[in-house]
Amino acid sequence: MVLHTMNKEYETFAVQRLKSQNIGYLVQPVDRSKINLYFGKKECLNVVKLLMDRPLNLLTPEEDFIVGAMLGYDICQQCKRFCGKKMSA
Repeated sequence: MVLHTMNKEYETFAVQRLKSQNIGYLVQPVDRSKINLYFGKKECLNVVKLLMDRPLNLLTPEEDFIVGAMLGYDICQQCKRFCGKKMSA
């Protein structure tokens, strides 16, 4: 799965490109001018749909860990990040 934060003006182009290649995607507004575009396997996007009912910065430490792992972030860094968030909560 991939997450790309981009200017909203490119949304139509990006979505058309993903559709033309039969790649699943999910769009999440960030603010008035930016979006988060998730794309990849349907199974992963289904998890994102269940978790992303709010902005990324409002995810619980557990949800943040799951999304980071799904995006392929370094698992040791994710563990450090998770522990830091849990200890400061």
